[in-house]
Amino acid sequence: MGRACASESSESSRRNERRLGRTGKRERIGRAAQVGEHAGLRKAAILLVAVGEELAKEILRALPEVDVQRLTEELADLRG
Repeated sequence: MGRACASESSESSRRNERRLGRTGKRERIGRAAQVGEHAGLRKAAILLVAVGEELAKEILRALPEVDVQRLTEELADLRG
């Protein structure tokens, strides 16, 4: 009986390790997506500066409020 319990415990440990490994991978992917999202936001802000004030206004009017807020914050960071 002792061996059966040890075997079950060992299998449980392996399952937990696999589960935790996948969770860690998801966390790494999530962080990479956040970095990529930030880079995309920075590029969009640079584009708005490059196209000029009038066209930038038109673009911002077409965007959802949350995106306008994020871009406005990024523009402020660009201008430092």
